[in-house]
Amino acid sequence: MRFIVLIMLIPALFITSCVNKGMLISNDTRQENVSDKAIVDNDSEDDQTIDASPQTTPIIPETVAADPYALHEMSNGEEGMTPLDFESAYQLCNDAISDYFTAYDENNFEQYFENDKLEEYIARSVEWGKPDRTIRRIGLSTSEFHNLETDDIKWFFFNAFVEFVDGGLTVEIIVKESADGGSLVIADWYVLSKQYMDDQIRSHYDAVDDPDIWEDATFADEMLVKAQAMMN
Repeated sequence: MRFIVLIMLIPALFITSCVNKGMLISNDTRQENVSDKAIVDNDSEDDQTIDASPQTTPIIPETVAADPYALHEMSNGEEGMTPLDFESAYQLCNDAISDYFTAYDENNFEQYFENDKLEEYIARSVEWGKPDRTIRRIGLSTSEFHNLETDDIKWFFFNAFVEFVDGGLTVEIIVKESADGGSLVIADWYVLSKQYMDDQIRSHYDAVDDPDIWEDATFADEMLVKAQAMMN
């Protein structure tokens, strides 16, 4: 009899345990649901908030290309050309020589110069006759010329040997500081070859050694008159 009673009690205890456990699960679930619902409701309320502040379009600054021939900025605030500007001067000459002999474009070539009469002279020399050639190598050697009073570099002189697949020639170039003091410019340009106008009308000049020669109106006008005469 006792055996039968125990058997009957075991299912009853099991059922009671399951019911109690189920109630706990139900309560926990209900609490979690309530908590989740509260979070959702809060998010929903935030989403419904209207921003009344005026809308502005962001201003995107215009990108300005850096000047590859700009003077090097000195940490001590000093101005003028220094040995640190050699690399930019070298690049200026190399670019100008490459453009002149392989793909001359008057609109693009003017970036290397500041003097209008020198630009005009070179344009006329190209129109007179400048065979486009394939450059194999450009060799540049340079000298610095200093201001005797301040010892600042006044100008660079470049002697460039340009080697083509069918020969070679020399170009003498003077590079100096631009009038506004911000960058480097070519102040004189002389191609030493009878195939080019320079050697035809400037051969009586001893050397390319004056960075201000094209600022001399008499010299500049004489060169332009001779260049025009060769084209007639």
